[in-house]
Amino acid sequence: MLEWDKEVTLLAERLGGLLTEGLGLNSDKLKGTPLLERRAVAGHYYPRCPEPNKTIGTGAHTDYTMFTILLQNMVGGLQVENDGKWTDLKPVHGALVINIGDLFQILSNDKYKSGAHRVYANPWEKPRVSIATFFSPRFDDENLCGPFDELTSPENPALFRQFKVSELIEKFIARKPGSMSLADHFRV
Repeated sequence: MLEWDKEVTLLAERLGGLLTEGLGLNSDKLKGTPLLERRAVAGHYYPRCPEPNKTIGTGAHTDYTMFTILLQNMVGGLQVENDGKWTDLKPVHGALVINIGDLFQILSNDKYKSGAHRVYANPWEKPRVSIATFFSPRFDDENLCGPFDELTSPENPALFRQFKVSELIEKFIARKPGSMSLADHFRV
């Protein structure tokens, strides 16, 4: 687990650089900020479900984080929403799934969108196993979050208001099952 944490943290730093560069910002925009300081790891185990048509695995949602790095075995079940339709995301051996979260959508001023996803109940004999690592600021971070200043101007106004991470966490905890992006709570 310690080795995984070390490697996934290095990957997150590199990924953060590539994503900010993709916005036209410096690749070191996130370095030295608290935006990727917190890591949470969740292991998911979906045994075979004898009646998968009568239940769900994990309901549709977005992650409130900056982004999530997901490692999964070769048993399917993960679906992503694209243009209002659910698409199976077939596992690829050795691949990681990167999911943009609500917070990065806000920081990017809607240039990146948080990815709605779900996992359906496992109809196969083998269990589905995944490990998700979520990257976000510390819960106690008192800095204000909102769109990066470089991405806003009079011609391109901020689409989200400023807020503290604690407010994002409060909205996340109060979110009802099945509700989608938290970004809408902070939209102006």
